[in-house]
Amino acid sequence: MNPSTVLIVDDEKNIRSSLQRALVIDGHHILQAENAEEALELLDCNEVKLVISDMRMPGMDGADLLKKVAERHKGVRRMVLTGYGDLPRAIAAINEGGVHRYLTKPWDNDELRKAITEELKAEKNERDQENRIDGLRINILQLSEKMKTAANLLSGTTEILKHSQYNGLIGLQLTLAEFQTPLKAELAGRVQKTAERIAIDMQMDPDAREILKLAAMLHRIGEYALPVELVRKCWRDMTDSELSTYHTYPEISTSLVDSADCELVDIISTHRRYLNGQGFPSVGTDEIPLGGRILCAATEYEETKLFKGHQMDPGAIRELMLAGAGGRYDEKVVASLCRVQLT
Repeated sequence: MNPSTVLIVDDEKNIRSSLQRALVIDGHHILQAENAEEALELLDCNEVKLVISDMRMPGMDGADLLKKVAERHKGVRRMVLTGYGDLPRAIAAINEGGVHRYLTKPWDNDELRKAITEELKAEKNERDQENRIDGLRINILQLSEKMKTAANLLSGTTEILKHSQYNGLIGLQLTLAEFQTPLKAELAGRVQKTAERIAIDMQMDPDAREILKLAAMLHRIGEYALPVELVRKCWRDMTDSELSTYHTYPEISTSLVDSADCELVDIISTHRRYLNGQGFPSVGTDEIPLGGRILCAATEYEETKLFKGHQMDPGAIRELMLAGAGGRYDEKVVASLCRVQLT
C-alpha cells in the first residue's frame, strides 16, 4: 500500500502524537487537528485519504464531524476512536452512513495499522471503480453520439434515436466481454433467450416482453466497471469481500440507462434481489416486478450452466433452481423455467 495522507482529529495532543507515531512507520503523511473546525479546513486544502477522529470532543463530536466529511468529501474514508461509554454512538454513526469503522480505546497499534491499511485499500478500490465507471460513461457517450448521427441520416424519430442509444450500450458490452471476459461473451444473449422463453410461457404482455429482452441485454453492463479478475469469476465462488464489490454492479448498470425508462430501470435494478429479502440489494418481495423476477432466475440459471456445467449435470442444476423456488426465486418463474429449459 502506497503512503497516503491521514488526518488525525483529537483535542488531546498526546493522543494525536501516539497515533502519529504508530502510523508514520508505514510512511503515511500525517496531519493533525484538535477540533472539527480545524479538521474541515485541512480537508479543504489537502488531498486526505482517511480521517481518524475521536468521538468525544468539545463542540462538534466525532460522529457529526465525519458525517460532514461524508457530505463534503465523498471519497475520504472515515474512522472514529471511541471509549466503551461512547460505543452506542459510534455504532449509530456507522449505521447512519457517516463512519466506515470504529476502534476502541485503548487501541492496539498492530490492529490500528491493519485497520488503516484495509481502509486505504478500500478507498483506492472505490476510486479505481469510479474511474472505470467514468470511462464507461465516456465510451457510452461516444458510441451513442455515433449511433444518433447514423440514425438521423435515416430518420428523425425519437424511437430510432432511443434504440440507437441502447444499441451503443449493447455493442460496448459485447466488445468489453470479448476482450476482458471471453467466457461471458455470449452470456447476455443466453440470458435474454431464456428470459424471453419464460415470459412467453407465462403469457407476459408483448410490450413488457420487449422491455424485458432489452433489460436482459443491458443488465450486466455495470460488471465492466469492476476489476477484471472479479468479473471472470462465478458469483458462487466469490469471497465475502469480493461479493461486497460485485454487489454494486446492478446499481452501476442502472446508472448507465436512461432514468426516464422506468420499467427498464426497475427490471435491471432488481434482477439480483430475492423474494426472501436477501440478494443485492435487499428489498421487500412486493417491490420486485415480474420482469426482475424472471431476469433473476434466467441470469442465475445461465451463470450456473456457464461456470458449473462441467461439474453439475442438468439434473443437478434443475434441483438447485427448484431448491431456490419460493425463497430466492418466484415459484411460478422457476416452474416456467423448468418447462422451457430444464425438461
